[in-house]
Amino acid sequence: MADEWFDELDATPKRKPRAERQPGEPSGDGTMAKLYTRHPEGGGPYGGRDNALTAYIGYLRSTGIDYDSAYPAAVAWNLQWCDPPMDEPDVAFKAGRAWSDWPESDREPLTPAMLREQLTAKIPPKRKLEFLNWQQFCDAAALADDAQWLVENFITRGGMHFITAPPGGGKSWIAVDLVRACSDGSLWMGSLPAAKCKVLYINEEMGIGRFWQRFFKLCANGAENVHIMQKQMVKLDNPEHLADIVAYVKEHEISIVVLDTFVRVHGYDENSNTDMAKLYDQMKGINESGAAIVALHHHKKGIHAGPVAHEAMRGAGEIAAQADLVATVENKDGIYTMKTTKQRHIGEEDFVEVSYKIVTGEDGSIVLQPCVNGAEAEREQQYIERVLNALDQNDKMSGNALAAVIGNNKQVALAFLDSMRDMGLIRKVDPAYARSPWVKAG
Repeated sequence: MADEWFDELDATPKRKPRAERQPGEPSGDGTMAKLYTRHPEGGGPYGGRDNALTAYIGYLRSTGIDYDSAYPAAVAWNLQWCDPPMDEPDVAFKAGRAWSDWPESDREPLTPAMLREQLTAKIPPKRKLEFLNWQQFCDAAALADDAQWLVENFITRGGMHFITAPPGGGKSWIAVDLVRACSDGSLWMGSLPAAKCKVLYINEEMGIGRFWQRFFKLCANGAENVHIMQKQMVKLDNPEHLADIVAYVKEHEISIVVLDTFVRVHGYDENSNTDMAKLYDQMKGINESGAAIVALHHHKKGIHAGPVAHEAMRGAGEIAAQADLVATVENKDGIYTMKTTKQRHIGEEDFVEVSYKIVTGEDGSIVLQPCVNGAEAEREQQYIERVLNALDQNDKMSGNALAAVIGNNKQVALAFLDSMRDMGLIRKVDPAYARSPWVKAG
């Protein structure tokens, strides 16, 4: 087989002259180092273990070594470096095809003895297992930095986070408010303390005018710590795009990268666990640079509101499985609730749940105002105000008319009217309701 076949798998602009290469070395360009490294199912130097195994068998074939020596070497290499190893019948098929279909090379031959020496030299030394007593365990935990909080109990430095909601469910408002909070180290959604840090917002969802308006309304004093990539058709599975982002994150010391939205920043099949595993492997470059990723994502079709677990996320289960955090957002009667459904670093007793309203001021500014007493109390107050305002306009109204004003399930609304009567806010004037005389109008 000609050398060009192997070079196509590991293309480099320059090759050492033949006289400078060691016997059996494919090209003198670091290919051996790339072969003798971990090859996951997706990712790695060759874009996956299948490609890597093909490259290794191609290398063996190109050295002129006999099949009986090459096949067990390929089996051993697969067991040692593929993660997880491929089935042996796959190895046998690739090796058989290489020796039956591919022509021989004029490369300097590799002998079985040289191959054994090569394999032995590349096997990493056995790692000695470490055991901790209780005090050592406590000391190690005190020094651990695996959960450096940018937002306590929610966003970890270098972690992967998903915020999922139905379309139009308020995800972008949350993300822009996160930028605002990180710009000056203030409260996110009026409730969660955020670290002062730099944020890269990759916006593939909104046009620049609408996107700027959202920032302008939420960030009255500007957001100096934000960096924006605006509608660049970026794809994180594109090595060049990813390399540019990682370089930018490092150069500008970005702490959080927002992806708006997740589905728009890759070209993989969202419903394929294999594809999502590949994408995660590639996105690790951003995390390893020290930046947390906050990806805005959608619910599955048909799920629009109500308490949902992270299984409501659209796409393959691998998306939630590998995430550090998954949070869902629901909107009921204008009251938004964001709650943690999965968090690797804390127990469920510390999961975050925040309720807020999107409030527009007289000057057009917008604030995410927390519901101090919780979503249910806020909704109850809204229902009370709706009923009393309706009765300001009409002395008496039927139960059905007031139920429509409340805007909830009719049975629930009528039950709520009874509770308002018990609180002394309204009175029953059969068959209608009226405001209680001691409750001030307006």
